[in-house]
Amino acid sequence: MLSIDNFEPYGFEAEIETWNRPDMINLSDITDKIIRLAAKDTERFAGDAVISLNSMQKEITEWDFTADSRTWLYGFRESGVDHLEWVLNSNIRQLPSRYRSIWRVDLSSHADYPDNITVKLYRVQYRARNEI
Repeated sequence: MLSIDNFEPYGFEAEIETWNRPDMINLSDITDKIIRLAAKDTERFAGDAVISLNSMQKEITEWDFTADSRTWLYGFRESGVDHLEWVLNSNIRQLPSRYRSIWRVDLSSHADYPDNITVKLYRVQYRARNEI
C-alpha cells in the first residue's frame, strides 16, 4: 500500500500562515486552485473536489491544536477527483495513467507557538520508498 511519504512536492506551492484559530483560516487561495484544477483536469465529476474541500474545511474547523499536522491529497483524473484514501489505495503501476495530477495540502502548527498555523498546497509526484 502507498504511504503519504511516497509523494514528494514539486512545482506550484501556495502557503498561508496565520496566527488565528483553525476555524478562522482563510483557505481562499487553496480552494480556488483546487477548483480550477478540477475544471482543468477532469472531464466530468469535477464536483468531487467540492465534497473533498468541504470535508477538509470541517476537519480544519474541528482540528485540535495539540495535533502536529494534517494532510490531504487530491488526485485529479478524467472522471473525478479522488481524496487521500482513494489515492493511497491506488495500484502503484496505474498512478501515472490514472491521475492527470496529484496535489497535497498540509496543515501544521508550530511546537512553540500552537496558534501559528501554516497551510501549504503543492503538486506532488510518486516516488518509491527506496528512491526517497
